[in-house]
Amino acid sequence: MIDYFERKIRLRDFEVWAVRIGDQHYALAILDKFRPATFDDFEIPDFICEEDDQCAN
Repeated sequence: MIDYFERKIRLRDFEVWAVRIGDQHYALAILDKFRPATFDDFEIPDFICEEDDQCAN
């Protein structure tokens, strides 16, 4: 369970978050490459998205 989660730095394409879980302290850095998302980026089971569904749009 996360006890503390706060964004420390927010830039146009970069963020840094402070995270505390119990007695452990972490820093999470996120870099946005401005790349469009694709279905390969997500772990979507085959039974959820079939060709006939709206996922094919």
